[in-house]
Amino acid sequence: MRTQIGLVLRFSSVYAVMRTLLSDPQAGRPRAVVFRDDQCFPIRGVHASPWRADRTLTAGGTLIEHGVHDLDLLTWLFGPIARLRAWEQNHAGHAGVEDYMAVEIEFASGLRAQLVNIWHNMVERPSNRRLEIFCENAFIASEHDMYGDVVHQLGDGPAQMMPADDVLRRFMDLQPHIVEGLRSWYGVPYLVQDLAFVEALLADHVPSPDLRVGLEAQRLAAAVYHAAHTGEEVEVEPMEDACRA
Repeated sequence: MRTQIGLVLRFSSVYAVMRTLLSDPQAGRPRAVVFRDDQCFPIRGVHASPWRADRTLTAGGTLIEHGVHDLDLLTWLFGPIARLRAWEQNHAGHAGVEDYMAVEIEFASGLRAQLVNIWHNMVERPSNRRLEIFCENAFIASEHDMYGDVVHQLGDGPAQMMPADDVLRRFMDLQPHIVEGLRSWYGVPYLVQDLAFVEALLADHVPSPDLRVGLEAQRLAAAVYHAAHTGEEVEVEPMEDACRA
């Protein structure tokens, strides 16, 4: 049986291009990561799913809904996580459905990252993420998680804004097989994800990310909840080959 897990951020043009910028030897080693993920509490507005406030119907709140994708993205960018601490809050008052989670992460490499997941009440604010990465000689950031521009500063040079169309062109250059009729859709990660799955099936290849990667993301989310509920620092023993597939 062939399976592919819907960890859609791996198919984002923004994050794929940021990953290539990280691989530039001139950037040096990553030194610090700040990641914010915010969304209107998805019981109204564009999501309008009141069941998400009922703990008997949902696995949890902002971490398991959104943050599980963030945890996977961080491992895809920076490798396995060694340990973490977490702090959980519930302002909306829906028992067992957190609307704030802050996570302090240490990777096996020694790099540290701060992740904040928050659900707010601003229905007109679009769901979004902001990722900032400081390397020894570079700064890489974006306010967009699906399609948008990327800020890149290298060494003593000025900060440069890579426009969204240039980001998308770079992303398409990373794809081994681009169907001409679908080029205009490559800014929609959900469609790119589906296309990757179909291509893997047609070529009889193992789709990526596979079930093992999805399990690792869930294990990390469980570790975050444990850290938040106990106040303890949690040691993580990751499945290393699941991180950067």
